[in-house]
Amino acid sequence: MASFDMTGLDELMQTMQRKGEMAGTIATEMVTAAGEEIASTMQAEAGQFTKSGRATGAMAAAIAAHDGVMQGGGTLYTDIYPKGKDSKGVRNATKAFILHYGKKGYPATYWVDTALRKAEGPVRTRLLAMWEAFIKG
Repeated sequence: MASFDMTGLDELMQTMQRKGEMAGTIATEMVTAAGEEIASTMQAEAGQFTKSGRATGAMAAAIAAHDGVMQGGGTLYTDIYPKGKDSKGVRNATKAFILHYGKKGYPATYWVDTALRKAEGPVRTRLLAMWEAFIKG
């Protein structure tokens, strides 16, 4: 799937590193908050396909940030995807992949890219507000 563009938050991350907070509680809370915002936007974007008859809504409802906040490559992150299977045993992640990239008979929608673009502003606003609140005390 697509990655989330954090352009504009580079200065914030550098400031956090200088303050030694990258591994701290606020960084974990910020990653969690970003995951919530992104998951919510992805649910809404995927949910639009229930109206078109391409989905039942179960896959969209299964989208969430999973496994908590992890660390890898010197950064904190969380995975956001639809977990579980439908009543026929088809993985929701597989359905999300096909809905995004398409397959024979199902054109690609690139819904994940759209959802990530829509989430950028709200995520940026929420994280900056969290950081400002942290700095103020």
